[in-house]
Amino acid sequence: MDWSNFLIFTLISSLEYSAMIIFIAALFRFRYFLNMKFHILTVCILLSYVSYTTRTIYELTIGSTLIQLGLMIVFIWLLFRVQVFYAALLMLAGFMGYSAVQMIFVFLFTSFNVFTTDDLALLKWPTHLLPIATSIFFYLVSWIIIKKNWGFSFVPDQSDAHFKIKLDNILMLGLITITFLILIILHGVGYTLIENLYIGSSLYIILFALIIVYAIRRDRNDD
Repeated sequence: MDWSNFLIFTLISSLEYSAMIIFIAALFRFRYFLNMKFHILTVCILLSYVSYTTRTIYELTIGSTLIQLGLMIVFIWLLFRVQVFYAALLMLAGFMGYSAVQMIFVFLFTSFNVFTTDDLALLKWPTHLLPIATSIFFYLVSWIIIKKNWGFSFVPDQSDAHFKIKLDNILMLGLITITFLILIILHGVGYTLIENLYIGSSLYIILFALIIVYAIRRDRNDD
């Protein structure tokens, strides 16, 4: 194992995961995340280790992202003590939002010849600027959401809360299922998002927008 590459990867990857988790906490009004810094840091390091080993040691390029998403659902369920269905929705909101913005940054960086998509596939410098820029963006967005007291409050922070079979919950399960199927198809054919930037960006933006529209509808119905 190349320890220098491992440490750099862990640092940058942990930065990304922390930005994603903090964005999720801010967006869904889990303000007590500020008291969970150590827990979030531990989760980010663990996810980074899984990402590094699955990609570089076991060479599970296609399945690595899906494995990480599954683990993120478990960690969100444990961190925020929500039902597993809500944990999946929260994870998808954070992942889709982060990925949509990151695709826009990819377009900007490649347009200004900062790096190429070939560099991105090989994780060559200066592609490290991409996760750093995206993470900083989401730290700022999360800070604004908290300062403005924005966000959604329909997610119960009780893992044993009763899950009712009603239209809103059926829509949520359908949205989660469709989003996961699209992700499986995308990653099942390889690095589609890098090779087809416009397709990947459009899908992530559309899916994130659908999740936000659902969240707005659900928040209003629960009031």
